[in-house]
Amino acid sequence: MTPYPEWLWGLSWGYAGLAFLSGIIILADETRRPQKMFIMNLVWPITALYWGPFALWCYGKAGLGMTKQHHQQQQARRQRARRREDRQGGGQEQGGQQGRQEQQQSGGHQPQQTEPPANIAGSGRGMIIGFFFSYPANAFLLRKGWKERMG
Repeated sequence: MTPYPEWLWGLSWGYAGLAFLSGIIILADETRRPQKMFIMNLVWPITALYWGPFALWCYGKAGLGMTKQHHQQQQARRQRARRREDRQGGGQEQGGQQGRQEQQQSGGHQPQQTEPPANIAGSGRGMIIGFFFSYPANAFLLRKGWKERMG
Protein backbone atom coordinates (compact mmCIF):
# COMPACT_ATOMS: atom_id res chain seq x y z
CA MET A 1 0.00 0.00 0.00
CA THR A 2 1.27 3.47 -0.84
CA PRO A 3 0.98 6.59 1.30
CA TYR A 4 -0.50 8.34 -1.75
CA PRO A 5 -4.10 8.07 -2.95
CA GLU A 6 -4.49 5.66 -5.86
CA TRP A 7 -5.87 8.39 -8.13
CA LEU A 8 -2.70 10.48 -7.56
CA TRP A 9 -0.55 7.49 -8.40
CA GLY A 10 -2.41 7.00 -11.70
CA LEU A 11 -2.45 10.71 -12.51
CA SER A 12 1.30 10.95 -11.87
CA TRP A 13 2.08 8.00 -14.11
CA GLY A 14 -0.18 9.44 -16.81
CA TYR A 15 1.56 12.81 -16.65
CA ALA A 16 5.01 11.17 -16.62
CA GLY A 17 4.01 9.18 -19.70
CA LEU A 18 2.75 12.27 -21.53
CA ALA A 19 5.89 14.19 -20.59
CA PHE A 20 8.13 11.36 -21.82
CA LEU A 21 6.15 11.09 -25.06
CA SER A 22 6.43 14.87 -25.57
CA GLY A 23 10.21 14.62 -25.15
CA ILE A 24 10.42 11.76 -27.65
CA ILE A 25 8.37 13.72 -30.22
CA ILE A 26 10.64 16.75 -29.84
CA LEU A 27 13.77 14.61 -30.01
CA ALA A 28 12.55 12.89 -33.17
CA ASP A 29 11.90 16.25 -34.82
CA GLU A 30 15.30 17.58 -33.76
CA THR A 31 17.11 14.65 -35.34
CA ARG A 32 15.61 15.71 -38.68
CA ARG A 33 15.92 19.47 -38.10
CA PRO A 34 18.55 20.41 -35.49
CA GLN A 35 18.31 23.71 -33.63
CA LYS A 36 20.57 26.66 -34.44
CA MET A 37 22.33 26.40 -31.09
CA PHE A 38 23.39 22.85 -30.26
CA ILE A 39 22.47 23.17 -26.60
CA MET A 40 18.83 23.71 -27.53
CA ASN A 41 18.78 20.18 -28.98
CA LEU A 42 19.20 19.06 -25.37
CA VAL A 43 17.14 21.77 -23.66
CA TRP A 44 13.85 21.15 -25.47
CA PRO A 45 13.56 17.38 -24.78
CA ILE A 46 14.74 17.78 -21.18
CA THR A 47 12.25 20.59 -20.64
CA ALA A 48 9.50 18.33 -21.99
CA LEU A 49 10.22 15.86 -19.19
CA TYR A 50 8.80 18.28 -16.63
CA TRP A 51 6.63 20.67 -18.67
CA GLY A 52 5.03 17.79 -20.57
CA PRO A 53 2.59 18.62 -23.37
CA PHE A 54 2.99 22.35 -22.66
CA ALA A 55 6.67 22.05 -23.70
CA LEU A 56 5.59 20.33 -26.89
CA TRP A 57 3.22 23.21 -27.63
CA CYS A 58 5.97 25.78 -26.89
CA TYR A 59 8.38 23.87 -29.10
CA GLY A 60 5.81 23.96 -31.89
CA LYS A 61 5.48 27.74 -31.52
CA ALA A 62 9.08 28.79 -30.82
CA GLY A 63 11.44 25.88 -31.44
CA LEU A 64 10.14 24.92 -34.85
CA GLY A 65 10.25 28.53 -35.98
CA MET A 66 13.92 28.73 -35.09
CA THR A 67 14.52 25.34 -36.66
CA LYS A 68 12.85 26.15 -39.97
CA GLN A 69 14.85 29.37 -40.34
CA HIS A 70 18.06 27.54 -39.59
CA HIS A 71 17.35 24.34 -41.53
CA GLN A 72 18.60 25.55 -44.90
CA GLN A 73 21.84 26.86 -43.40
CA GLN A 74 22.40 23.53 -41.66
CA GLN A 75 21.86 21.57 -44.87
CA ALA A 76 24.36 23.76 -46.71
CA ARG A 77 26.95 23.18 -43.95
CA ARG A 78 26.44 19.42 -44.12
CA GLN A 79 26.87 19.42 -47.89
CA ARG A 80 30.10 21.41 -47.60
CA ALA A 81 31.35 19.02 -44.91
CA ARG A 82 30.54 15.98 -47.08
CA ARG A 83 32.38 17.50 -50.04
CA ARG A 84 35.37 18.31 -47.83
CA GLU A 85 35.33 14.77 -46.41
CA ASP A 86 35.20 13.30 -49.91
CA ARG A 87 38.22 15.38 -50.94
CA GLN A 88 40.12 14.18 -47.85
CA GLY A 89 39.58 10.49 -48.51
CA GLY A 90 36.29 9.73 -46.79
CA GLY A 91 37.22 10.35 -43.19
CA GLN A 92 38.19 7.80 -40.58
CA GLU A 93 36.16 5.10 -38.90
CA GLN A 94 35.24 5.99 -35.35
CA GLY A 95 35.37 3.71 -32.34
CA GLY A 96 31.67 2.92 -32.39
CA GLN A 97 32.20 -0.82 -32.44
CA GLN A 98 34.07 -0.75 -29.14
CA GLY A 99 31.26 1.26 -27.54
CA ARG A 100 28.69 -1.28 -28.75
CA GLN A 101 30.75 -4.14 -27.29
CA GLU A 102 30.99 -2.38 -23.92
CA GLN A 103 27.23 -1.81 -23.94
CA GLN A 104 26.58 -5.49 -24.64
CA GLN A 105 28.95 -6.55 -21.85
CA SER A 106 27.11 -4.41 -19.30
CA GLY A 107 24.20 -6.86 -19.50
CA GLY A 108 20.54 -6.11 -18.97
CA HIS A 109 20.90 -4.18 -15.73
CA GLN A 110 17.60 -2.56 -14.84
CA PRO A 111 17.67 0.25 -12.24
CA GLN A 112 15.21 -0.15 -9.40
CA GLN A 113 12.41 2.34 -9.02
CA THR A 114 13.29 4.42 -5.98
CA GLU A 115 10.86 7.31 -6.24
CA PRO A 116 7.12 7.18 -6.70
CA PRO A 117 5.82 9.14 -9.67
CA ALA A 118 4.20 11.68 -7.36
CA ASN A 119 7.67 12.72 -6.17
CA ILE A 120 8.88 12.94 -9.74
CA ALA A 121 5.94 15.16 -10.67
CA GLY A 122 6.71 17.29 -7.60
CA SER A 123 10.29 17.81 -8.73
CA GLY A 124 8.92 18.88 -12.13
CA ARG A 125 6.89 21.59 -10.40
CA GLY A 126 10.11 22.70 -8.72
CA MET A 127 11.80 22.99 -12.11
CA ILE A 128 8.93 25.12 -13.41
CA ILE A 129 9.17 27.44 -10.39
CA GLY A 130 12.94 27.62 -10.93
CA PHE A 131 12.35 28.70 -14.52
CA PHE A 132 10.41 31.74 -13.34
CA PHE A 133 13.05 32.62 -10.75
CA SER A 134 15.80 32.40 -13.40
CA TYR A 135 13.96 34.77 -15.74
CA PRO A 136 15.51 37.98 -14.26
CA ALA A 137 19.00 36.49 -14.57
CA ASN A 138 18.37 35.64 -18.23
CA ALA A 139 17.10 39.17 -18.88
CA PHE A 140 20.29 40.56 -17.32
CA LEU A 141 22.49 38.27 -19.45
CA LEU A 142 20.66 39.37 -22.60
CA ARG A 143 21.07 43.07 -21.75
CA LYS A 144 24.80 42.58 -21.15
CA GLY A 145 25.18 40.69 -24.44
CA TRP A 146 26.47 37.58 -22.67
CA LYS A 147 23.60 35.48 -23.97
CA GLU A 148 22.23 35.18 -27.51
CA ARG A 149 18.61 36.15 -28.17
CA MET A 150 16.47 33.17 -29.16
CA GLY A 151 14.24 34.54 -31.86
